[in-house]
Formats: sequence, C-alpha cells, structure tokens
Amino acid sequence: MKFRIVENDFEGGVSSVRAELDLKLKPVNAALEDVIQALGNPDFYGKYLSNLRSKKEIEDAIVAHFGPTQPILKRSAEKKRGEKFPIKTKQAIDDLVKSFSSKPDILKYEEDGESLVFPSKKNQSQQSTKNILKQVLGAADIKYKLTNIEDFREYRSSKLSDLLKEN
Repeated sequence: MKFRIVENDFEGGVSSVRAELDLKLKPVNAALEDVIQALGNPDFYGKYLSNLRSKKEIEDAIVAHFGPTQPILKRSAEKKRGEKFPIKTKQAIDDLVKSFSSKPDILKYEEDGESLVFPSKKNQSQQSTKNILKQVLGAADIKYKLTNIEDFREYRSSKLSDLLKEN
C-alpha cells in the first residue's frame, strides 16, 4: 500500500523499498471535530463538488433536470414536457449536485490521534488532496499544517523482515 518492492537489474539485482507518502493534517486553530465537520459540508467544496458528477446517478439527474445535451433531443423532450428546461450553467449544476448528496466523499481519511491521515492509495493524488483541503478548510476558516508521513504499520510482515534480512 505505501511501499512497493522493486527489483533493480543494476548492481547485482538489489531489491529496494520505495515510499509512497501519505498526508497528515493537524489543525492549528480548530479542533479535529471542526475539521471533520468541514470535510462533510458540501458548501465548502466549491468547484471540487463537480467531481461528484462522475457518479451515474448524478449524471442521470443532471440530464433529467437540464435535458439532453443534443439540441434535437432537447427540443423533442421540451415539446413532450410542454416547457423549456432550465439553463445549464456551472453554478446551476453545482447547486443540483449539492442538493443531491448529503456528504461529499471526495477525500478519504483516517483519524490518527489529533490528526487526520489522507492515504495516497485511497485519494486521487497528493496535489489534488492538498488543493481540495485548501478550498474546504479555507472556506471553513480553519488553519492547518500538512506533513508527509510514511506508514509502516502494514509492512511489519515476515516477508518484509525476510527481505531486509537478505540485504
């Protein structure tokens, strides 16, 4: 999860372990509960709320609300409805998505004492996670400190110990 065993062909085929770092967030001016509450509030996600649109259910709701994207199909549907569809704008789509989901699940995290850990394996990328956190916690006026961490908990297996003993 955090490390990959990599066989190198150079220098006698020495195995190595490469780190995949996670992000650890520690709130500075708020309690951890405030951070978790902010991460659960769709109003704080701004433009990142549109990332939820990848779900088929939400895509279907957008088509049902704003009509088909093809003009011919849209005119035909408007004739059947007897009225025009609302104008499709970024803000209108975001408002529809907000009303559709109760808690955003864009970021995956785990509690670790008075901090939150955002595993690299469960989130899109470190940079994307940082950008979303900046948006959400900035909107909630929460200051925080981010650090990169390595998590060895899952790698204390006999296989890793054997690999380290061989080298």
